[in-house]
Amino acid sequence: MNTKTENIIASLSYLSTFILLFVVPLLFLIIFNKNKFVKFHSLQALLLIVIYLLVGTGITIIYLYFGLYLMYSIPPLLDNAFYCFLVVWFIVYVILCIVGAYKASKGEKFKFPIIGNIVEKLSNY
Repeated sequence: MNTKTENIIASLSYLSTFILLFVVPLLFLIIFNKNKFVKFHSLQALLLIVIYLLVGTGITIIYLYFGLYLMYSIPPLLDNAFYCFLVVWFIVYVILCIVGAYKASKGEKFKFPIIGNIVEKLSNY
């Protein structure tokens, strides 16, 4: 596989998470497991979407718990803070995916601050 194809596949790992969540990075991880560059970026995109979903779900569960506990009398400030957090969390996720896709399309091994080290150990890259 040539370098340009590797870069496109690696960048698609990030961009496909908007449509199919973790399906495409997981498929790329299985299909291209011999290619270290694609494996690294697919695993990083997969871990990024898992963390995004876990944090978003956790915050939603906490919000719903307090909503049920307070019998739907959540103060408007808490309600607005919850929605603002989810919007900011989504914007951060989009920015990280775009940066990861851009760096992968250039052929760079770009590590995200925390998950990059974990992915590096898992992918042996």
